Parts: sequence; C-alpha cells; structure tokens
Amino acid sequence: MGAVKMIYQRVALEELPLDEQKRAVQDIYAYAPRLKLYAVLVPKGEVWSAEKEQVLLRNADSSPYIGLQEAPKSSSVADSVLSNDPGLLQLKPIDPSERLGFKETQELHDLFKLIKGDGISGSQATEQILKISDGVLGIVAPDVGDLKRKLLNNIQNLAMLDDSSALLSLAILFATCNGFSSKSTLRDLSLAIMLMDLPMMDLSNEERQQYFLERPNWSEPLKAKVYKHPLDAYDMVFAKAMSVPDLVLTLVRNHHELFNGKGFPKGVRSETLPNLVKILSLAVETFEMLRCFEIQGESRTLMEVLMMIRDEKVEPHLRRHSRKVCDDVIKGIRAQ
Repeated sequence: MGAVKMIYQRVALEELPLDEQKRAVQDIYAYAPRLKLYAVLVPKGEVWSAEKEQVLLRNADSSPYIGLQEAPKSSSVADSVLSNDPGLLQLKPIDPSERLGFKETQELHDLFKLIKGDGISGSQATEQILKISDGVLGIVAPDVGDLKRKLLNNIQNLAMLDDSSALLSLAILFATCNGFSSKSTLRDLSLAIMLMDLPMMDLSNEERQQYFLERPNWSEPLKAKVYKHPLDAYDMVFAKAMSVPDLVLTLVRNHHELFNGKGFPKGVRSETLPNLVKILSLAVETFEMLRCFEIQGESRTLMEVLMMIRDEKVEPHLRRHSRKVCDDVIKGIRAQ
C-alpha cells in the first residue's frame, strides 16, 4: 500500500462538519502527539457523540482535524503521512484506562468481587450485569446508522477499545454476517461476553500478557485457570441464582469449544451446539489473534486474520472453526 501526503486543518468543536443529525459529512481526524499520527475518529456518516469527544480530549490533541485536498494559504495546517486507507490507522490510547469500555470493565471487576465474596444477591447481580452489558452494547453498537460499518470501524481501531468492547464488536459483526441481527440476539451476545470471562478477572497483568502472547502453550498454572473459567462462570451464575436466558448460559459454557472437538472445557464438537456458539467461538479466536499481534507491535487487518483461520492447512474434520461460518463473515465484510 503506497503512502500519500495528507494535509489537515484544525476545526473548533462548534465548527465540525456535521449535518442536522450530528453525522459527520466527511471524515473527522484526531492527532495523537505522543504517537505522531493521525487517525479517523469519526468516519463520514457516523454520529459525533459525547463519547467520541471524551476519547478526543483524553487521547489526542484537544482539537479535531479535517483532511484537505490543498492547503488554503490563510490556514494553519499540519502535515503527516497517512496510508491510502486512513481507517486502518489506529489512535492508540496512552494508557489502557483510556480505552472505550474501560469503565464498564472496572464495574465488572467490582461486581465479580461482590459475587465472589457473597456480598450481593442474585437479583442485584442480575440487575447490575444487565446494566453493564447494555452500556457496553450502547458503546459498540448504538442503534444508529449502518451497524456493520460502525463495527468495522471499531475493529480497525481495536487499540481504542477495551477487551470486552473489542470482542463484542467482533461477535456482533460475525453474527450479523451470519444472519443473526435481532436486538435480542445482540443483547444475549453482550450479556454472555460480560459473564463468560468474569473468573479471568483474577488474572494478574503478567498472566494476561501471557494469555495473549503464549496461547495456547500456557504454563500449567495459567492453563488450569484458562481451561476452567467457562465452567466457573457457568457455575457462578447458578450459584447466585441469576436470571439469565438459557442461550446465554450455553454461550458462556461453550465459547472456547471448537469445530474439531479440541476446545475446552468439555472438548465437544461445536457442530453439535447452536450456531451462535460457533460464531462466538470464531470471534473469540479472532479477537485473541488481533490483540496478540497488537501487543507484539505487528499490524494485521481483520481480513488477514480471518484468512489465516479460514485457510488452516488441515483435513476438513480437523478445522478449528466452521468453514461456512468463516466464509459468511468474509462475504459479509466484502459486501460492505
């Protein structure tokens, strides 16, 4: 991909190029001084929101920019080199606490401690987890505009999203590409993702790094925690008598099961499970690969990772994921 020289002009917040519905009429950029790069903060057609403004104020130069074909003589402009597809650039948070969804993850951590310490009733836990789940869902998939385009933009800027928000973006995208797009389905996916990794809240920062960088060859202590966490989460819901749909429980218990039957915790073939389980399992592996590449400082697009998974060089029955599910995701993205 060749590089082109781009010219940017500062725009005051009250002068952003927005239509009457507060949708961007052209791409709006932000500049991260420490990283010395520009990235699309609000793509054309997406709503400028209070959340986007907070991301701008926390992570970047306090003024947004618009791209110009030519620099007007009277303007104060900044130059940078930008790829031909600016959506592929990432505005990386200065600190993980700046990622979208971090607040909700902290709320999950606090809830996990209450559940673990028996400091909350089942009904209270259910109410809190639903509130957190709906909050994350509102961040990654607001009920406005083109959902697939919004989700693809999230994934292109994965470093700006906390783990739960990033995984949910992938799961919803994969589900919609496979024909699952009802509000109830998206809510079930969000709730499952909030619940299924609650036991992993006990991992230290070092263990979390190892989880991504050494997968699946973890140390024995970490492996024991990882292999056990789907059942621990499932049991936690039952122990607190939380009111959760059966499909959500199935997703929680089986989100690491694989097409070839070599997943965990039970090692069952995902072909015997509901289609949404296969979709979530694919989203989990895709997310973990993307995050691993990010941590290592390597750049991989979503399509590159999906093709790695799709073109696995094994016999069909030994594939980790359903070829059809993967093909439908790729087809859905290419149609966008």
